[in-house]
This record gives sequence, structure tokens and C-alpha cells, in this order.
Amino acid sequence: MKPIHLMKCLLPAFLMITFYLNDQLGSLRIQNTSSLSQPGTPGCEKVLIGDSPFFTLDNTGNLNITGTVFHASDQRYKKNIQAISTVLPQLMQIGAYHYDWKLEEFPHQRFTSERQLGFLAQELEAAFPELVHTNSAGYKSVDYSRMGPILVEAIKEQQTQIDQLKAEKAALET
Repeated sequence: MKPIHLMKCLLPAFLMITFYLNDQLGSLRIQNTSSLSQPGTPGCEKVLIGDSPFFTLDNTGNLNITGTVFHASDQRYKKNIQAISTVLPQLMQIGAYHYDWKLEEFPHQRFTSERQLGFLAQELEAAFPELVHTNSAGYKSVDYSRMGPILVEAIKEQQTQIDQLKAEKAALET
């Protein structure tokens, strides 16, 4: 299926980037449609859809959406549905960390210098491999938005434990 043209971003020195959405695959492709590209050329200050700032992508890779992001989740799309269970032991293997990016080692990544909060992809992958993507160079990325179902299940497991402890306490008091 032919890609649908979404938007263009004019960069300094007349460099133009064109964004395409392939509606068959649901993927976004960013293509340099200019022959003026040079290594190290900075990105757009902001990429907008139309004239509206409801979706912006800045030159450090920060995406800001003032609306809501929806993920397809209708049961009719799914098969092999299995309940998630017993996630607390796996969660106990994962640490949450403050960290700084290695700016000098990876300047091409255009990481921010702001202090970060998150997981280590390798730890998370050991417990929940579905949340981690490994690119062709072996570097890992985390889909933080998919932690929600795991955390909901963990809360339910803890509530079951709390209810059991309350019942045991009540039995001892009688």
C-alpha cells in the first residue's frame, strides 16, 4: 500500500524532512527529501502537524502531545489471550534508578543533560522481555507505556496478600 504523506519540516539551509504514515503497517517513516543533508545538521526546532502545536517533536527527540495517545486494545483484535499472574517476584528483580546520559560518548543520540528516572533495559528484559526492544546495533529501548498492566496485576496481588493477613489477624483475635 502506498504511504500517506503527513507533514514536512523545513530545516535551516533548506533541508526538508518529510514524514510518511504507512497505514497498512501503522508505521511512521521519516525521510530526508532534500539532497542538502550534511552530517551533524541540527533537527527541526519543532515538527508540527498543520499549524497546530497539538503534536510537537523537538530537535532533542522530545515528543509532546496535548491530546491523548490511544493504543489499539479491542478484544476482537486479539487471540491467545492469557491473564498475567504472579508478577511480584519478577518486579522485585527490577530496580528503579536516577541516572544521567553519557552525552560525550553518544553525541549523535542528542540526549538531554537533565537528570533521568527509569529502568535499566537489561534488568527489565530479564523479567519482562515484551517491554524491551533491541535495535540492529544491539542497543535496547523500553516501552514504558506497557508497564501499566503489570503494575495493576502487582497491586491486585498485594491486595490479596493484605486481605489474607487481615483474615489471619481477625482469626487470631477471636
